Amino acid sequence: MEQPTQTFDEESHHQSQHHHHNKKEHHHHHQHSHGQEECDTQYANAEKWAARFDNPDRDSEQKPDLILKAAGIKPESLSADIGGGTGYFPIKIAQASPQGRVYSCDLSPQMIDYQKRRYAENNITNIIPILVCHLERC
Repeated sequence: MEQPTQTFDEESHHQSQHHHHNKKEHHHHHQHSHGQEECDTQYANAEKWAARFDNPDRDSEQKPDLILKAAGIKPESLSADIGGGTGYFPIKIAQASPQGRVYSCDLSPQMIDYQKRRYAENNITNIIPILVCHLERC
């Protein structure tokens, strides 16, 4: 079963984040540059990054169990991982919240594709990969 992919439209988010400015305060025009092109190339080889991001030694360094406990993750939690990468933390969160849902957000289409394959291969159904778009890319 193929994982659904959600898309976050940053322009809608950008507009909602700036609704509190009056017109006098928000008169400048600029183009946002959030590194989408860098993400497209830097993380193009998700398999390469998986060797680093999913290294078993990472557990001893980052102590995900302590992080999940401190975050208050419960079996039915609804969570989001911003910068889900290859799925390291989304999987940890999903295991801690089997009746919940995890939204794994990332800027890189390659990472989202990698996550979708990984979750399908491992029959993980409670993680939804979300490709985050930039103003200039959507």
